[in-house]
Amino acid sequence: MEIRDICPIPLGVEVCPFHENVKKLVLDEIEEHRSDNRHKKLNDRNLEHLDYYSPIHADKYTELRHWIELQAEIYAHDILKYDIGEMMITDSWLNVCHPGGYQYPHAHCNSVICALYYVSFDDEVDPPTYFYQPNPAQQYRDDMVFMLTKKNQTKYNCPNEVVGMEGTLILWPSNVVHGYKRNNTDSSDRITFSTNLMPTRVGSYKISPLSTEDRNKQVSAQRSGQLWDSPDFL
Repeated sequence: MEIRDICPIPLGVEVCPFHENVKKLVLDEIEEHRSDNRHKKLNDRNLEHLDYYSPIHADKYTELRHWIELQAEIYAHDILKYDIGEMMITDSWLNVCHPGGYQYPHAHCNSVICALYYVSFDDEVDPPTYFYQPNPAQQYRDDMVFMLTKKNQTKYNCPNEVVGMEGTLILWPSNVVHGYKRNNTDSSDRITFSTNLMPTRVGSYKISPLSTEDRNKQVSAQRSGQLWDSPDFL
């Protein structure tokens, strides 16, 4: 079976030209907070977050802050093609992962772009950052809670089209948004067979096909513009 990737997500990577100075500033700051327990997680002493303040907004990090904001602006404008203004760091924190520590998969709210800077990192032994597509049973937002306009069309913000051939079956996860553009041919019909598939059992729940009655009920409600299971909010 042939596999095609769709909707790739571009990551930006840039090396800081004054890293050694940044590293010294950060290590000194962490050492200053060794006796402060406010940043220690009670359930995991192997992972510390200096997050009760925003370190990067201190004057000593002005150069780093401006540099990160510039890289974020380049990434937003040139790579993601967002039609927005300058980028600004609104929050920051330091992460200290001791041997045995780890970070659960998570997402950031109140942000359009996340920037992670490696202060002290041995790429031969330290665990790399992973990016993860959650299991459907896990609850993560897959969109940002902002509306941003795009100024250019790219493969990252436009529909990714797959050209099939007659007699071909294609399959994809059911939560992937899909459709097709207008059929502009004069005499050719576009005929496809759509199907929904489920496992026969999910845990202790047995899955059965829709009955004719249920199917007709849903189709009629859909075509009428009303959802059959929507409560009356008015």
